[in-house]
Amino acid sequence: FEDIIQALRFTNIPQPQYNDRFHDVRQMIEAFNNHYIENYTPGWISCIDESMIDWLNKYCPGWMCVPRKPHPFGNEYHTICDG
Repeated sequence: FEDIIQALRFTNIPQPQYNDRFHDVRQMIEAFNNHYIENYTPGWISCIDESMIDWLNKYCPGWMCVPRKPHPFGNEYHTICDG
């Protein structure tokens, strides 16, 4: 299982010169976003929310500390709900 995890990649783009913490999943994220741009039309009611997911490993891309949250350490996500 560990060998599979080490070999699993979501991109075939070479590593950029700068430090991109999301490089391993950047291509997948862009494909997902492009799919939504082409196939999704939002309704007239939308609700935006911030969510904090507990994450105890500070080496995760996007890890941050947001003191105002009940669980201040983890990944913060901005989500939208369409009505």
